[in-house]
Amino acid sequence: MPEASRLVVIDEWSGKYQINEVYRDPAMKLVKQFQDLQYVPVEAILFVDNIDGSGKNKDKVKYAEIRKISEKWQDLIKQMTGRTFCYMLEFYKKNMEDMTWSQVLMVLYRELRKIGPDGDFKAYAIEEWPEIFYSIGEDWHGKNRIISNLIEARGDWDNMRQPRLFEPVDSSLRRVK
Repeated sequence: MPEASRLVVIDEWSGKYQINEVYRDPAMKLVKQFQDLQYVPVEAILFVDNIDGSGKNKDKVKYAEIRKISEKWQDLIKQMTGRTFCYMLEFYKKNMEDMTWSQVLMVLYRELRKIGPDGDFKAYAIEEWPEIFYSIGEDWHGKNRIISNLIEARGDWDNMRQPRLFEPVDSSLRRVK
């Protein structure tokens, strides 16, 4: 089959789902910086924006969702693109429209973290991974919430720790008697 006939080119697409490669480079940087992501195959992830969907499940807002692509769809996608994708990471754009780039990176980290060393998904006991919960806080995704940029912090959770109530940000702020 001639190479040109294998390419699929769509000049304009206004559908509900759009492939978005903007996430690939940050995902690769996160994998390099975080030991718990070292085995994540970023090249095998198809990054997709869901432009229209709410991503809600039982009144709970989802920002993104990663899932495996079935063998049938892997084969069809490979025929059309020449690339193999084993996972699809879907971002719900309506739920993320007020997020800062740092919050988007946190969503990306959370979803990448779900892939286990064996390629299957990890089970986790609490909503947030412990390092997110204890360093950034459970409300990291809140509107107007300022959080650390994971890539700039270079994987150092201690430097990303957010100040807590009754905890001075700086020793110079402590009361002197």
